[in-house]
Amino acid sequence: MTAPLDFGVFYAPFHPVGQDPTLALEYDLERVEALDRFGFDEAWFGEHHSGGYELIGSPEIFIAAAAQRTRHIRLGTGVVSLPYHHPWLLADRLCLLDHLTRGRLIIGTGPGALPTDAYILGIDPVHQRRMHDEGLEAMLALFTSEEPVTRQTDWFTMREARLQVRPYQWPHPEIAVAAMVSPSGPRLAGKYGASLLSLSMSAAAEGFAAIGNAWAVVEDFVEGYRETGKAMIGTPDDAIAYIEDLLEQSGGFGTFLMLGHDWASPAATIESYRLFARHVIPHFKGRLAGPQASHDWAVGKREEIFGRAGQAIVDSIEAHAAETAAPAEREAV
Repeated sequence: MTAPLDFGVFYAPFHPVGQDPTLALEYDLERVEALDRFGFDEAWFGEHHSGGYELIGSPEIFIAAAAQRTRHIRLGTGVVSLPYHHPWLLADRLCLLDHLTRGRLIIGTGPGALPTDAYILGIDPVHQRRMHDEGLEAMLALFTSEEPVTRQTDWFTMREARLQVRPYQWPHPEIAVAAMVSPSGPRLAGKYGASLLSLSMSAAAEGFAAIGNAWAVVEDFVEGYRETGKAMIGTPDDAIAYIEDLLEQSGGFGTFLMLGHDWASPAATIESYRLFARHVIPHFKGRLAGPQASHDWAVGKREEIFGRAGQAIVDSIEAHAAETAAPAEREAV
């Protein structure tokens, strides 16, 4: 029996401009509540500061809010952009968040995806991957070292740094490194023994470039991706076949993340999550085989077992009838 597959949703989050951002963020929280209720394993939230459609500037703050509304689902920073933060301060905030979530935190890291964010901060994109490496190494040292940590780079300084509060999880939450196009993500994952968060975002980026603000054409956009195989749109059986094909092509992976978008109505989106949880997730968790085997066994034994059970009922009825008829017969004599 193969290991069960985990499932989650990755929220950049994408929201078309022109709507109330307060309500958009509330909708994101409502979706996470639904995922937790339906039994999804993970939900991830990005960090973006410009562009106008990815509205979460701090995944840590958002996760703290989501943790108060959920009970079981693990919550990931997807991803926190390490070059934008001093690693000591970031590690300290993440330790706090790990305690507030009671160990449901996953730390996803990356170099930063939006060129506009890096431009505003005055960061040369050429240096972002190196900075990601340096920041991640420093954070891991803070999580695991018993001694003070000192580091000196061209963008941060740490002098005898310690974490006054250790992570809730030992030795620290799961670390995942983002991988999009370049090999830097997989290399870092291998270097530090981290998980790999593979973001197949090219399709989404192409889509936003193509449609701009013209969200009325989203249906024909979506149909095009179904035809090219870049997106799966269909029944639960279609989803199962699609994921099985991905598993075969890739050789296997631990978690399948859906993209949390704002292309359908809230009611339709929540219903899609419910159908996915009811039919697709249990297929890959191995939860359907037991009930099916038990049912098939019972059907196969129907004649042998249920026939005898039926005969027992008939015998009991006949015995009861004989007992109740006996006094009447004696009176007649």
